[in-house]
Amino acid sequence: MSIIGVLGELLITAGVLVLLFIGWQLYFTELTVGSELRSEASQQSREWNEQAAAAPKPSSTPDRRAHG
Repeated sequence: MSIIGVLGELLITAGVLVLLFIGWQLYFTELTVGSELRSEASQQSREWNEQAAAAPKPSSTPDRRAHG
């Protein structure tokens, strides 16, 4: 094998290793951060539902003072 052939194989191997590392990082990040974000999102949703339940209901007649 020539120097160029060896260098080419090393570059291909390095590229494959980098792609595997990126895939692992994305998978690991989804496992750790994804569950945390889902938990925070459900907590935020509960808070919004509580606030919506406590908010005054809109009336069926318009408030004439606001337009006058």
